[in-house]
Order: sequence, then structure tokens, then C-alpha cells
Amino acid sequence: MTTQWEDIVGNFSTLKTAKVTNSITDCYYKTILKRFEQLTSESRDVNPDFVDPYSTCLSFSEEATIAAHKGKDKPKFTYEAEVTETEEIEKDGKKTKKSTGKKKMTIKTKGKICTATADGKATLVFLLLKYVKEVKDLYVANNNRFPEESQLLSELDTFTSTPVDVGSFTISPFILNITDKIDVNKVVEPVYGDLDSVLLSVLSALFKDTNGTPTIQLTKIVTKWVQFLKLMALQAAGLMWYKKARVDSETLKVILRQLTLVGNKDVTLDPMFFQVLDEYIAETARLSEEQAKVRKEKAAANKVAKENADATATQEPSAEQDDFVAGLDDVDGDIGSSLAAETNEWADEVTL
Repeated sequence: MTTQWEDIVGNFSTLKTAKVTNSITDCYYKTILKRFEQLTSESRDVNPDFVDPYSTCLSFSEEATIAAHKGKDKPKFTYEAEVTETEEIEKDGKKTKKSTGKKKMTIKTKGKICTATADGKATLVFLLLKYVKEVKDLYVANNNRFPEESQLLSELDTFTSTPVDVGSFTISPFILNITDKIDVNKVVEPVYGDLDSVLLSVLSALFKDTNGTPTIQLTKIVTKWVQFLKLMALQAAGLMWYKKARVDSETLKVILRQLTLVGNKDVTLDPMFFQVLDEYIAETARLSEEQAKVRKEKAAANKVAKENADATATQEPSAEQDDFVAGLDDVDGDIGSSLAAETNEWADEVTL
């Protein structure tokens, strides 16, 4: 049976853009960095000789310096490392390098602490889409209006506590419960990056009533989800402090399962959630591969068309060739429109 994704995560194409995805991962990443900075400081209070396990990676302040730099030639941060010297030798007529066994010190450029995989990004986007879909369902059920600000979150909790259909699931009660139980703002500052403003801008276009945009209610909705994201990032920081990990689907699912042990035992994530999440990740990967194939085929066809045009540069292009090139554009438009709701930024592994 084909999964009806619109019934599960809605049809919010504006939430699936590269801008939104990058803002999510940026907030997640910077929260991890800030927590690492705190852990390093706490460790040095106990042991002044403590060695930061991530001293070869960019810190929170270094990342901020790079981000604040305008224009090209971004500042680079380096560290000194010991490496084994090599020498070039010739073997079987081929030149190769061989270790000399000698050590030397060299300067290397610091890199990111972790990377986000395609399935990791898909997991975070799924959490956002599912949450917004449940908010939208409440909004529609309330005649396209939000409850009063003071009642908004409690009514969202009540409305989503009992799934409408057998076999369906909700995540809003879990998000609301866990963020009420743990105040992440006591651990890290309210927000890093522009995620709050990006989400508020997108949701403002999705939710309007007779009084205009319900900005106060949307701000509360966005704040809760961002707090939840940061709570996941803090859990990831605790894990990565002892063992380096990527931001991938498997790691995020471990974090989500751990968080189910923290909140109210009666408010958790349904096993169906993890099953549907895996299906969503697989579908996202499939659509990404289709898009990549279409782009590759169009690039190849355009290359051939250009080569043919160059070969006959002194001649007027024929009507048949014009129709062929125009046809390529039409095909790309038809396929591209069917995939418009999916971001084309999913690589096998993308640096945060």
C-alpha cells in the first residue's frame, strides 16, 4: 500500500527548502558546539591541564568569527600536529610515496566537529513537518483559527493526545511534555543562528485568519519546536563528548529513544513513528536519486546539443533542433514540478 505522505506530514513545500534545512542543522550544530565549550570550561575548572578532545576542530567562537566575516578569504584556524614523513620512490616504473618512519610537526587547518548525512537531515525535517501538520490540524479543526495564546499549547496537547485513526501517531504531546520537563535555555542560550525567524516567516505565510497573521501563537509554536531541537542537540553533545559521531538517522533515533525515558512515561513516541520515519527517509532518498538522474540526463543532452550547435555555428539552427532543445526544457519542467516539494540538497554526506 502506498503511503499517503500528505496525511502524515502535510504538503508544506516551503518547509522543505534548503534554507529551512540549513537553518535547522545550523542551530543543531551550534548548540552542540556551545555545549562542548561549556564542558571544556567545566573540565578545566577541575583539572587545569585538561586537554580538549576536539581541540583540532573549530570551536563555537571560531565558527562565529568565520560566520561574521564578510566577503571572501574567510579566516582559517589551525593547529600543530605530528605526522610521519614520506619520501617519493619509484616501483615498477610508477612513482609512489613511502613512509620514512621519521616524525615531524606540521600545521593543519581545523575542520567541523561533525557532519550531517542526508538521512540525518531527513530525520530532522520529518520531525518539523509532522509537528507542523499536527498544528495545522488543530488550526483547521478550530475553523482556521488558533486558540487563545494562554490555551494554545494545552489545547494542542489535548487535541493530539489521541490519534484520529487507528494505526496513526502524533508527536506533539511528546515534544510539549519533554520541553516542559527540561528547560534547555538554562543550559544554553535561547537560540543560535536564524532558525526562529526563518520558521516564523514560513509559518506566517501558512497560517492566516480574519485578524491577519497570529504572530503570538506562531511564536509559541516555533519556540517549542526549536527548544526540542536544541534538547536533541544537547543529548548529542553528551554522546559525542566521549565518542565522535555524525548527525545521521541512526544517532538521532538513539537520542529520541533516550528522551522517551526522560519525560512522562505515558507520553512517548509510538513504535509506528520510527517505522514511518524510516519509510520517509527511504522515500526522500529515492526522490533525490530521481532528481539527480534527471539533472544528469538533461546536462548530457544539453552538452550534445551544444556540441552540435558549435559544429554548425556558421549555419542557421534548424527548426527541428529548436524543437528538440525546447522539448528538453519541457520535460525538465514536468519532472521538476512533481519533485518541487523535495529539496535537491541531499548529498550522501554534507558538512554542517
